[in-house]
Amino acid sequence: MLSVALTEAAELKPAAGLTDTASYAAVTFDFHRSNPQLLRLLMWESLQRRRISPEAAQRPAAPGTDDETARFVLYGILALATWAQALPVASSMVFGGTPDPQGLREGIANAVEALVGPRQ
Repeated sequence: MLSVALTEAAELKPAAGLTDTASYAAVTFDFHRSNPQLLRLLMWESLQRRRISPEAAQRPAAPGTDDETARFVLYGILALATWAQALPVASSMVFGGTPDPQGLREGIANAVEALVGPRQ
């Protein structure tokens, strides 16, 4: 069930053509805000300690980075972009109340850009 949901999500999420990580984070935020059922399924599957097979997992690819680094970058972006929807109480604690979704979206995109921006 999780593999099917992830495949469907990959087809629905408008990430094709994005060339920067900040835009990917913003689109991911929007996607999960509009599709909360996927995060619920992921959290439920985690509670049951199920794992998907490596074959079912998509391999991230980022130009100029090794595969392991690309995986950690992708994992970090997904964590930032989904945390507010997955754990709204934690977001309220961090931001001192319910954050404005548009401000949160922009803040996440800016944070991702700062974290993965060009190295000096």
